[in-house]
Amino acid sequence: MTVDLKHCAELCAMTYTGNKPVLLSGDHIAFRGTATARDWREDGKCELARCRPGRVHEGFLQALKDRSTEIYAAVGWPDRVPTYPMVLTGHSLGAALAVLTARWLYETGHLVEVVTFGCPKIGDAEFVRSIDFPVTRVVNRWDIVPRLPPLAEYSELGRLVWYNGDKTAYEGIVLPTGRFVPLELACNWEDHRMESYLGLFP
Repeated sequence: MTVDLKHCAELCAMTYTGNKPVLLSGDHIAFRGTATARDWREDGKCELARCRPGRVHEGFLQALKDRSTEIYAAVGWPDRVPTYPMVLTGHSLGAALAVLTARWLYETGHLVEVVTFGCPKIGDAEFVRSIDFPVTRVVNRWDIVPRLPPLAEYSELGRLVWYNGDKTAYEGIVLPTGRFVPLELACNWEDHRMESYLGLFP
């Protein structure tokens, strides 16, 4: 499946402008990121909860349950789930929800691919090993969120596509962290904004 990163970014942006937590568009499902007080509370619940196989960010699991009605409607569960491959995409919290929803669909026999923008860490190493479908993880420069939570129990997920300041994409690298990140950029929220991600694709 050939995935258009620009199209995915545009759909993610639409979830904010249309205030839609879950947006269905053809064979794509986009998930909105943090936008409400409840979302912020769920982001902060960083304890790992059992989610066989592996363990997952407790708040993200709660957010998945909170949006289950919209997710079921988008995927046509249980009677009208598409038989064609689906692309799930999301920004920030929405990126984590895209991965968790894709794992559920994949485990029920559906073909899926995921594109994330500014995705935080989702789970432990066992959870990451259980992901057996393509995940492209787009990170904009010094976006702080993909480096969170800063806990050793968490592992990074997916094929990293990292964009530097001149919008050049690098693949097959390790996300710069620690001493490799300039101090003044180590807590950069501007690079995390959906508008900043959308601007990577003219």
